[in-house]
Amino acid sequence: MGGIAGVFYITVALLMAPRLGALNFIMTVIVGQLIISLLIDYFGLVGLPRQTISMQKLIGVLVVIGGFIITTRG
Repeated sequence: MGGIAGVFYITVALLMAPRLGALNFIMTVIVGQLIISLLIDYFGLVGLPRQTISMQKLIGVLVVIGGFIITTRG
């Protein structure tokens, strides 16, 4: 699975980075990772213990999303 995911990521990066720009592409990846990480913790996926989504975690993710919105609008 890791090999397939790696090939998919590289392919998407080669296709989308020139269109979005380096900053917007990397910000998209980071926002996606943060959201998926919250879901993995909340549901206890891949064998990890379940964790609640605290207000601090939610605010942190929202701040990053806000930064992403600011950079893509400019």
